[in-house]
This record gives sequence, structure tokens and C-alpha cells, in this order.
Amino acid sequence: MLRYSALDEKELMCRLREHDEVAFTEIYSRYWKMLFGIAYNRLKDMATAEDIVHDVLTLVWQKRLELAPDNLPAYLAAAVKFSVLAHLRKKMSARNYILQSTAEITTTPHPDVVLHHKRILQMVREEVEKLPEKCRLIFKDSREQGLTTAEIAEKFNISGKTVENQLNKALRHLKSSFRSLFLLLLLLFFQP
Repeated sequence: MLRYSALDEKELMCRLREHDEVAFTEIYSRYWKMLFGIAYNRLKDMATAEDIVHDVLTLVWQKRLELAPDNLPAYLAAAVKFSVLAHLRKKMSARNYILQSTAEITTTPHPDVVLHHKRILQMVREEVEKLPEKCRLIFKDSREQGLTTAEIAEKFNISGKTVENQLNKALRHLKSSFRSLFLLLLLLFFQP
């Protein structure tokens, strides 16, 4: 029987390109701690560090046919560092946007804005309720309760991949349902 732990990086990548899930699991377990350490040292936030490492490793699986790094650990470390920087940039941009927005907004929002906001939230709730039960519960745990993929997987006794698939399914449904809502939001919030 083949021992994946004995395989070198190139053999693991070859097997990964052949859709070998055990090879992916070996890569995941082999590099998880190192990558988590890199992310956590920069973020000092366990949940976000876990999410970033999980996202990078998930991307490795999704892009397995295209990847051919000469040095897998260095490639993964660089990907995590890039993701951490992107996260920090996004967080900083969001913070700056909120600061600018709150400086321009009066303390009492216009009644039309409040009404539109309530309608939009109701539409989102209705669309979420249309999701299949398992998908809906996973989505709510992720978005409303703020649970990580690992916590949801443990709660429902399913794999992390299943959780990701269900979240992606929910997001695809919501995106397709709200293409027109996006235009409404643009009109509503970016009026001169």
C-alpha cells in the first residue's frame, strides 16, 4: 500500500493533478501548521488565519491542473502572505470607506432609505428560506452566526468540502436572484 507521507512534493503534485484526493489531504496536513503560523503571525486572529489558509489550500485543489510550482512550501507560503496582505488591504479600505461615509451621513437616515433597506433585507431573507434545508442551515450558520467552515463541518458531522459546496451553492442562488437588486442598490446608494 502506498504511503503518501513518504512521497516528495513533486510526486504529490503529480497525483494531485490526477485528482487524487488523498494526495490533497497529505498536502493539506503536511503544510497546514506552517501556513497557519504565517497567517496568524501577521493577523493575530485565529479564525481569519484559518480561513485564509483554508482558502489557499482549497484554491490549490481547484487549480490543481494548472499548478506546477518548483517549491511547493515556498509557493504556498507566498500565496498565504499574498492573501493576508489582500485581506488587510480590504479591511483597511472598508474602514476608510466607513469613516468617509459616516462623516457624510446625517444621524437620521432618509425614510426612503430605511424603507428600501427593510425591503432588501426581507428579500434576502426570503431567498435564503428558498434554499434546500441543509444548504440554508449551513449558510445561516456561516453568515448569521459567523461560524467557520471547520465549526460548521463539526456541527453537522460533514466534511469541510461539503460545507464549502453548500455555501457556494447558496451564494450562486443568491447572486442569480439578486442581479436586478444590485442595480437597485446602485441607484439607491449612489444618487447625486
